[in-house]
Amino acid sequence: MTRKLNKTLFAVALVTAGSSSVALAEIAPATPAVHKVFAASSTGDLARVIGTGANAKLRATDEEFTNEQMTFAFGAGNKGIAIEMHSAEALNPATNTVTLPPGPRANNRMQGACAPIELVNNAGVTEAKPTGQPVFITANNGNEYRQFNHPRVMPINDGKNFAVFYNVQFQGTNDTVRLVAVLDATCKHVPMSGGQAGQPNRYNAATNPGVIIMAKNNDDACMMQDTAGETALPLGGGKTKFVSWCGANGNGRDDGWAFRFNLNCQLDANGAATACAAVKGNGDDVSVEANEERTHGSCTVGTDKNTATCTWTAGNTQPQREGAWIGAVDITDGQPMKVLWKKMIAGRKEVQVAGKAVRTYAMRAMHTRVLNADGTPSDVVMFRSGDVQGSNANNGIKGGVYRANEVSLLKATRAGLEIVQAPTNFKGKFLGALDTHVTICGGVFGTTSTPGFAMMSGSMTATGDASIRFLTTDGAKLKHEPQTLSVGANYDMHLYSNLLGNNPYNQGRGFGDCQVMKDPFNPGKSILIAAVNGKDVTQGASQFKPSGYLSTLVVAGPKAPAAGSGTGQSGNGEGNTATDGDSSVGGCSTGSGSTGLATLFLLGLVAAIRRRRA
Repeated sequence: MTRKLNKTLFAVALVTAGSSSVALAEIAPATPAVHKVFAASSTGDLARVIGTGANAKLRATDEEFTNEQMTFAFGAGNKGIAIEMHSAEALNPATNTVTLPPGPRANNRMQGACAPIELVNNAGVTEAKPTGQPVFITANNGNEYRQFNHPRVMPINDGKNFAVFYNVQFQGTNDTVRLVAVLDATCKHVPMSGGQAGQPNRYNAATNPGVIIMAKNNDDACMMQDTAGETALPLGGGKTKFVSWCGANGNGRDDGWAFRFNLNCQLDANGAATACAAVKGNGDDVSVEANEERTHGSCTVGTDKNTATCTWTAGNTQPQREGAWIGAVDITDGQPMKVLWKKMIAGRKEVQVAGKAVRTYAMRAMHTRVLNADGTPSDVVMFRSGDVQGSNANNGIKGGVYRANEVSLLKATRAGLEIVQAPTNFKGKFLGALDTHVTICGGVFGTTSTPGFAMMSGSMTATGDASIRFLTTDGAKLKHEPQTLSVGANYDMHLYSNLLGNNPYNQGRGFGDCQVMKDPFNPGKSILIAAVNGKDVTQGASQFKPSGYLSTLVVAGPKAPAAGSGTGQSGNGEGNTATDGDSSVGGCSTGSGSTGLATLFLLGLVAAIRRRRA
């Protein structure tokens, strides 16, 4: 088993308070099933480089854009969709056949792309794979080409449809706004109406399928935790309530908000939407944090459907200086939203580094729910933040060093906060971990339905190894486990999105997505599906942008077959040089381009996770 764990994916197995312990067993090699969903261009949509030949490096180019932020969801019949910010042609990933639009690039440099996907049983191995050619779902003409940013997707209407969320700054405006559209499993959009009260109707069947659900005067909305988005509360009959965090930063209030809205759909005889309306009124948001700069917050809901738990980082500076927070918000229908309580979990510290005292600040607060055995959310969350030393900019390039990676278990209810486990530093256990733009996903594992979660991090150079790490708990304390899993697709969490997006060297947005779910074809097994954008092994030169991949990996259950199918990438990777020490503030700090391509050495490990009785 490889120990070169520079670009890491951590999986964390948790036990609820009613269990005494959890054990990991039956670790065995397997190959993840990797499928390319969105292909990078090989001729038209090429990045600018400095130099020639093998020594050419990626050149910082403001508003060039790349293929990034891939996300996905599955619904009824194991069918789903994958979406991403896409700058290339809409290529068939198997044949590189061009579809929409004609010409070498997405209309106006970048648009939203969608591809139908499906979970299939391939000789006993479950795989997530594309079933149709990608298409563009927007044709916006946005200010600064902000036309489909920070997309998220969730199933609605019992999985017959999908709610797609994205940010746009429309031409002639100064504010970025959050929108929702509704698609089916073939990526066709449903007519939309409504939206936030007082906002213009932006639905256009030809160019923009969504309506505005969150906007703030003179501020850009919405900023959220990496891979986190809206939380869905199904109401039945085509109605869904959504709750979310929204960091709104600009020249207005600069606040971090919690907001809600309802999505009401008319259904056909099969339960699929024929038209949908979004409803958001004046009392449907509340300021939770007045010091917004990079809150990157998230709001989720536990057993009490009238209370949301939110986490965020406070501070009006870069990096933030006001701590990592958790709070509760009243989301009761028919009443204005209000903050019930909030508490800082971590803040400024004085620590010793090489015999010298240094000052750190807690930031990058994030959380995910610990799930019950039946997959429903509990009131306990895993809360994570990092202690950072240093400035946000060193000689024009973002900098800083994480001195601690703290994880805790917190029970948050309407009545208040219970600290199940105080923040504990696992920094030394996470060899080579990159702490910025970490992706978290939760689920239940194996025949015992043990709750757990995964934390995914990638490469600073669009290539490199990726792996999964484990923590376990007896319900009161987290414990590090030595087992490691690997994922078989390159993941660029920084380089191309930073150097080719808005404000190069300042905004890295290489978010990924992951989900842990029960294997629909193999009872007793759990699978982890990761959506990442990274370099194709055949497109090593810097001018080629990342492609989008789905990787399926068995993470719990009886031993899996030795290999899956798909277009997985394998070979001898160049590896990475990170050590088991402090890491830089990843995702926003590397300024040089890659001169070649390191491939991922594909290792999949099957972990049967069983619960020991007291």
